Amino acid sequence: MNAGSRTAIGQGIGIVCTGINYASFPEHGHPPAKEILLLDGIFSDESGDYSAGTYFRKPHMGQHTPFVEAETLIWVKAG
Repeated sequence: MNAGSRTAIGQGIGIVCTGINYASFPEHGHPPAKEILLLDGIFSDESGDYSAGTYFRKPHMGQHTPFVEAETLIWVKAG
């Protein structure tokens, strides 16, 4: 698994996760809600595949099992 790198872009603003490549993550929840904007690549979970430009929000304690099959760039905001 190559989880890539994370770059904080401002306290409380979000994190850009780069270079996520051929990674899968076990099912997990998000104690705070999470907002995710897919900047490049394809991000997948049990609900489907999301392409660049897709925005979604995982609710407080929302569960998912995400994975990517090629390099992907996402922006994540917790809270």
